[in-house]
Amino acid sequence: METRPFQAHELPILSLTFSPDGRTLATGSSDETIQLWEVATLAQKSRSFEGQIGPVCSLAFSPDGKLLASGGLDSPVRFWNLDGAGPIELITDLKSEQGGNFAFSPDASLMAGGCLDNTVRIWEVATLVERHRLTNASHVVAFATDGKKLLATAGDGTAWWWDFRADAKRSVPQHAGLAQATAASLSPDRRVAAVGRGDGAIQLVEIDSGKILDTYREHADAVTAVAFVPGGTRFVSGSRDKTVRLWDVKTPEKSLTTWTGHQSAVGGVAISSDGRMVVSGCGAGVIKFWDLRHRGKALDSINWHRSAIRTLAISPDNKVLASGGEDKAVKLWDLASHRQLGSFQFDDVIRLVSFSSDGNNLAVITGNGTLRLLRAVTLHEADEENRTYYSVLVK
Repeated sequence: METRPFQAHELPILSLTFSPDGRTLATGSSDETIQLWEVATLAQKSRSFEGQIGPVCSLAFSPDGKLLASGGLDSPVRFWNLDGAGPIELITDLKSEQGGNFAFSPDASLMAGGCLDNTVRIWEVATLVERHRLTNASHVVAFATDGKKLLATAGDGTAWWWDFRADAKRSVPQHAGLAQATAASLSPDRRVAAVGRGDGAIQLVEIDSGKILDTYREHADAVTAVAFVPGGTRFVSGSRDKTVRLWDVKTPEKSLTTWTGHQSAVGGVAISSDGRMVVSGCGAGVIKFWDLRHRGKALDSINWHRSAIRTLAISPDNKVLASGGEDKAVKLWDLASHRQLGSFQFDDVIRLVSFSSDGNNLAVITGNGTLRLLRAVTLHEADEENRTYYSVLVK
């Protein structure tokens, strides 16, 4: 048997695979590149895999040979269309500089996001297919309780309830200020929203009408995160003033509790679905855990990121905490033990992580406007209650 060695990469090769027809060899390396080779001649095929992140530890062709999947220890699985110019199912035009600008429908079947081309789009979660598009709009606020309408705004503050199935919209002038919100959270019944402002104030807003029910003022700087406690009678806020506060919706004049200890601006807050724990992250990369039942007891403090934490989310079953920050990483943690379950390195800072209501999907939005969906898969062979996550790029 004749052997024909050749130089394929500048650094060690970590993975390789043959196409189903045996004509193409794909190689992946620790130099963060993927190469395609004609088996008969060993000639390199002209193909760009721009966007690959980290060492390429695994490669696999689809059965028809039209797709190539790549993955690494700390990078998302990416799918490449071998007939196209880049990874499939990828968009990079979400309007991500605003807090949120993304929402799952109540039944987790749809998701919506605002885009740089002044459209709001709705995708089907299961298939990632775009189903509806609203022009002259750029920001997503929330789906209605029944999931049949979406509250969206334009850059000039105009707000509508959009009946996307009927392609009809109703103006809601009272919601004009939502476009300038720095943070927002829906109550569990989706009837009101706590909306944070740049001046440190928080407003309780009736979703259907846009009526301001109350205003809460104690933060000394911009509100960066808001989250309702299960039951909807209390909510938590985080601010650039380095504090986290607990509020009763009926007593806007004074917060119930003020949690201190962060050394820099609070970037994200999350609350467990059983209402027992508050988690907050700050610009120093530190995550703190607070006992909500005892109004201020500090449970733990861990330095989990190399730079500022911007967003946090807890899965509905209270088992997984997701964190994202300026180190371009999304990390998944066991909420009980604080053990790291996984880490995904992306190509820009993380603006948002958000679980769907069924816990089967985690949306990730990066600073360059890319939306990725991390799906949960039950590991029956190990433990039916454990989940692992893989990355799918939304088209």
